[in-house]
Amino acid sequence: MTYEASIIVATIVLVATAVFLIANMAAKKLAAQNERLRQQASRRGWTFETERRRGLRVRRWRGTQDGVAWMAESLERPGGHNRRPIRRSHWRTAPGRGPAAPIVCMGVPKGNENPSTKAAQGDSMFAHLAVKIAGFALDGAIDSHFGDDVGRDVDAAALKPVPNTAIPGFIVMASDTESASRVLFLGLTNALTAGSADPMSVFGTDNRPWVLLWKDGVSIGQIKAFTTTEEVDRFARAGSALTRLPIA
Repeated sequence: MTYEASIIVATIVLVATAVFLIANMAAKKLAAQNERLRQQASRRGWTFETERRRGLRVRRWRGTQDGVAWMAESLERPGGHNRRPIRRSHWRTAPGRGPAAPIVCMGVPKGNENPSTKAAQGDSMFAHLAVKIAGFALDGAIDSHFGDDVGRDVDAAALKPVPNTAIPGFIVMASDTESASRVLFLGLTNALTAGSADPMSVFGTDNRPWVLLWKDGVSIGQIKAFTTTEEVDRFARAGSALTRLPIA
């Protein structure tokens, strides 16, 4: 073997060894994180499990909060060549009683509660196209926030803005706006306003998650992964409080 060839072989061996060591360290770190989350969940009387699903790293919690059974999932996938990263999580009640027509409360930055609809007004081809594009975008956003299985139960094309609503940090959409207005009047508006005694106060006033009320109860979702047990606990406390509202 020539000197140049031996250098190339040695370099390949060193690179392969470094990659292996880095991957091994990352795997050990992830295992330690999962074990810590499992122990923290156990102390709260919850269960915690992990799995790989279609290239996604899934962490799943199950528990009960104030008599409400729930499940929470966190999904992550690192980015790579021609692949975008995925980080999202949601909390939901066990299947139970909820409104027949879904209500979606989309958390938005303050000042963006009333998006412009001028582009979608009128009967032109461009107006219809804008509505169609918006429907596709909302459908994908619902899947991302609440999970693909829940997204299949919610017809994004049927959702309309609920009139006469002014909730800081939220845009409210529903397929039955009259029924949604009643639910908002009976307590949902106050629950979303983040007063000190309200369920959503645990999230503050910025970067609100999305809230879904649908046939199986309540779900709360966000486009970021759960990284601590405390985050899951915040969702559980907020979600269980929302289930006590007259939403059916």
